[in-house]
Amino acid sequence: MNEHKRIELGDITIDVRFKAIKNLHRSVHPPNGRVTVSAPSQMDVDAIRSFTISKLDYLVVHEIVHLLKPDP
Repeated sequence: MNEHKRIELGDITIDVRFKAIKNLHRSVHPPNGRVTVSAPSQMDVDAIRSFTISKLDYLVVHEIVHLLKPDP
């Protein structure tokens, strides 16, 4: 069973999905730069927030790249 949460970091909304996995995975999805994080089921939301903040530069750059990319 997957649980979902949403974290707001400034202008960025991050969809968090808890799964039966061992490591955190972050993704920025085209075409609008939607950000998702897959996290282990037992992980604390504050730890996920800290991880996401540490990767904020990556997320912002990739979100901008997806927004500026022309539609095919």
